[in-house]
Amino acid sequence: MQWSQNVFQIFLIILISPTVIVFCQQNTKYETAFYPEHPTIVYFWEVFDELTPDVKKAFLLFLTGFERVPVLGMSAVKMLVTLRPCSTEDHLPESQTCYSRLLLPEYRTKETLRAKLFEAISHNRGFWEE
Repeated sequence: MQWSQNVFQIFLIILISPTVIVFCQQNTKYETAFYPEHPTIVYFWEVFDELTPDVKKAFLLFLTGFERVPVLGMSAVKMLVTLRPCSTEDHLPESQTCYSRLLLPEYRTKETLRAKLFEAISHNRGFWEE
C-alpha cells in the first residue's frame, strides 16, 4: 500500500508543479544534412538554452503535442532533428508530434532561427488553445 501511495504522490507532483524542461542533447538524433556541429544546430541549442521555462514548455507542446514532462522524464523524449524539405530561411520550423521530429530550415543566423522558432511555437494550431 505504501508503494502505490508514493507513486501516486510523485505522479501528483509531476502534474502540479511548474515544469522546467531540459532537453538532453545526447537524446537528440540528426538526419539529412544536420549533425551536432552544424551551424543551424549550434544556433538551435544556443537559443534553446536561453529560453524561459514557459517557452520551453511551449516548445515541448510544439514538438510532442504535450505540455507536461512524461512520467518517465525528459530522457524518454527522443528528439529527431531533420532538414525541412524544400525550405528557405523564410519558412518556419515544423514538427511531427507523433515522432518528436523537428523539421528545421537551414538558418544562416542565430537571430533568424530565434525569430522563426518563436513564431512557430506561438502558433499552437491544432492543440485547442484559445
